[in-house]
Amino acid sequence: MSYEEKNSIISLIVTIGVFGYYGFRFSGLYAEGYFTGPEAMTRTGWEILYLIGYGIIAQIIGQIVLTILFSILANDPKPSFVVDERDRLISLRGVRFGYAFAGGGVTLSIVALAFGWDPVIVFNLVIFSIAAGAFVETLVKVVLYRIGG
Repeated sequence: MSYEEKNSIISLIVTIGVFGYYGFRFSGLYAEGYFTGPEAMTRTGWEILYLIGYGIIAQIIGQIVLTILFSILANDPKPSFVVDERDRLISLRGVRFGYAFAGGGVTLSIVALAFGWDPVIVFNLVIFSIAAGAFVETLVKVVLYRIGG
């Protein structure tokens, strides 16, 4: 398993964890009425900033811990960090699919806003569309590595 493939798998795991936690937290706060009133978008902005901070920290810790774990399980004390042309092509293909998915989600979010959806929900749909795009990008890379793309 190449270094890039391991990073993609780790990124998938961490992304699911971080956005799963955020979705659970957001739904609870929304049900409590935390995002109502004139401060709704300010509170939403702060929650998104926390999400970004948690996500960065989780990615760093996840990359370190899971890379060590992969090295121990694979009995590979000196992993190769070489990135070749195949890795670049797989990455570009993943980026293409990820951007298309994120763009479609953002477009649908704007349509939802035009139909009168709550701006707090729409803002979170935009964030989740971007996250889903990143998830699809990484998933495409993992699949392409698995099938030898």
